[in-house]
Amino acid sequence: MKTICRFLAVSLMLSVLTMPSVYADSSEKAKVIKFDKDQSDLIIERRNGEQWLIQHSPLCNSITTEFPVTLILDSRDEITHLKVNFNEKCRVFNTSPYSGRAEITRVIRSENPLVENYQAEIIWSNIKYFIHYDSRRCRFLKDFLDERVYMYLPEGKLEESQMILPGNRGQCEIDFAKPLYSTKKEEERAPDILRGIDHQTQSNQVYFYWERPDAAGRFLYLISYSRYPIDPDNYDYWEMPNLKRTLKNSYTIKLLKNDRLYYFYLAALNGETKQVSQWTEIQATPVGVKGFKNNPDPEQFEIEIDDMGDNFRLYWPAKDNVR
Repeated sequence: MKTICRFLAVSLMLSVLTMPSVYADSSEKAKVIKFDKDQSDLIIERRNGEQWLIQHSPLCNSITTEFPVTLILDSRDEITHLKVNFNEKCRVFNTSPYSGRAEITRVIRSENPLVENYQAEIIWSNIKYFIHYDSRRCRFLKDFLDERVYMYLPEGKLEESQMILPGNRGQCEIDFAKPLYSTKKEEERAPDILRGIDHQTQSNQVYFYWERPDAAGRFLYLISYSRYPIDPDNYDYWEMPNLKRTLKNSYTIKLLKNDRLYYFYLAALNGETKQVSQWTEIQATPVGVKGFKNNPDPEQFEIEIDDMGDNFRLYWPAKDNVR
C-alpha cells in the first residue's frame, strides 16, 4: 500500500511538473516615450508600433527615456507589472492605448442630480469641443481644470473615445462631442525654425549659438538632449527629455560624457503667443581638449577652458616660441 501511495505521489508530482504553464507570465521590451514622475504615468511604444499609457506604482522611480522598460504580461496578455532600470519591478494599475492629450477648460455639472451624463469643454488638437461624458468613473475631472488629460480615440474621433485622468484617477467615456471653434491663429505662430545655429564641442560639454528670431515677441529658447534620437512631435515641449531653458541666444550643455554621441533639439517659445517653433536636431560628440586649433606652434599642447557665461577664458603652459 505504501508503495502504491508513493508511486501515485511521484506520478502526480511529475504530471504537475510537465503540465504546460498556462498562467506563466511573458515579457516584452518597450521604448519609453514620456513619463511623469509626479503622477506615476508613462507613455511607451510597444513592438507593434502602438503607443500605450501605463499608470503604475510610484515606486518605479528610475524610469528614463534613455533605456527601455520591460512589460510583464499575464496569460491574457494584460500588462500587470513593469521592470525598469536597476531591476525595479512595479505594479501596473491601468493600461490603455494612447492617442494624445487634451486640455480641460470647463466642467459643466448637470442641474438635475439624477442625470448621470455631465458636460465639459476640452481643447483637442487646437479645436475646442463641447462634450458629454459619463460621470460615474469621472468624478475627479473637476480637479484637472486648465490641465491635461490623456486621450484614446479608437476611430480617430472624439465620439466613443476615452479621457483618462492622470494619476489613475478614473476613465471617462465620451458619448457626444461638438466642435466649437479652432484655437489656432496663424498670426500667432512662432518662427518656423531657429536660424543660424552653430555649436562647438568641448570637453564634457557642447556650446550652442543661434540668431534671434525676427518675429515680434519675447522668446524663451529650449534645448533638449538624449542619448538616442527622438521625435519631438511625440512630446509637448515641457516633456522633452533633459529640457533646458534660456533667455539668451546661446547656451552650454555641461556634464556630458566625452566620446559619446548625443542628440540635441533646439526650438524657440514665443512668450506672448505660447507657440513653439519647429525643433532642429543637431548631433554632437563632446571630446577632450587635444590642442589649440589655431596654435602657430606645430607641436600641440594642452589647454584648459573656463566657461565665463558669455565668453571663455583659456589657459595654456608658457613656451618660449609661442607669441
